[in-house]
Amino acid sequence: MDEELLKAVVSGDVEFLKKCEESNKPIDYYLTFVPQSSDENDDVRGNIFHIAAYNNREDFIREAIRILPSEDTQKLLLQTREPFNANPLHVAGDNGNVEIVKMFLNVYRCLPSLPSDISKRPWLLKNSEGNSPCQSTVYGFHEECALEMLKTDMELISNMTSERDSSLLYEVVHNKLSKLALEMLSSPHSFPCNGNDGYTPFHSIHNFNCSDVLPPAL
Repeated sequence: MDEELLKAVVSGDVEFLKKCEESNKPIDYYLTFVPQSSDENDDVRGNIFHIAAYNNREDFIREAIRILPSEDTQKLLLQTREPFNANPLHVAGDNGNVEIVKMFLNVYRCLPSLPSDISKRPWLLKNSEGNSPCQSTVYGFHEECALEMLKTDMELISNMTSERDSSLLYEVVHNKLSKLALEMLSSPHSFPCNGNDGYTPFHSIHNFNCSDVLPPAL
């Protein structure tokens, strides 16, 4: 990645992006990548969306999405970075930045339909730890971010198991994320509710004294 572009991403320099657009920088300029290096910090690895999401640069991301063709934006959102093979949606969710999560998801919500190839849907892609962006976000207790992801593709996300071979519903109740649990239980879709070692969400309700999580849906 060009050094000036990298600095702009890290600092969130929107004016730099506008100047790039005015000077007709080729699209490939924005699609460059910073590989993992032992000399660099976690916030300067990956593509412009990885780095901007890590640094919570909402305005920069908004401007980049405006400039780039949709197909190229989607390419960036599918790209993973080391060491955990996380895509930009993983990064935004792990940071708990619901505004950035919404911007990334809106790229797809604006399409006539979601990609038929599920490998082209970044919210369904697992990192090297075996977790989708939604599952990873649940582990981080970022409920609003997880809720946005879930609403985008409710049935498929709800049926994904975690790296611990637990259902999403089990992990949601285990972490006392009541809004997310109610959203899932109010949906018309069927999905597993098993936890690891034979536990169910009801075990978590009892063990963690959170009986107020589910009653409205039961």
